Amino acid sequence: MGHVFSGFEYLGVILVTAIPFGIYDLVEALDNVESAPTAGDSFPTTRVLTADGVVSLIGCLMGNPFINAVYIGHPGWKARAAGSATRPPPASRSSCSRGSASSR
Repeated sequence: MGHVFSGFEYLGVILVTAIPFGIYDLVEALDNVESAPTAGDSFPTTRVLTADGVVSLIGCLMGNPFINAVYIGHPGWKARAAGSATRPPPASRSSCSRGSASSR
């Protein structure tokens, strides 16, 4: 049973990093949700933050090292009528999914 809890000795080091990142993610998500009405969209803040947190926790439990983030720049991109032209061309997408173009 000692092996199960042996990792808790590093909990302080992990929390020193995790808490500031969590606070930043919360503030950034709030900023992005609250800026959506500028572009004419409206999202319920509590539901967005809850979904963001729950999905991040599920991903964490499944071994995902990355947190989710509410999309940044929504009003700016919408004002520019952003669409498929803002995505990378198909060749770069396929080379990213294979590794890199130079690793052939």
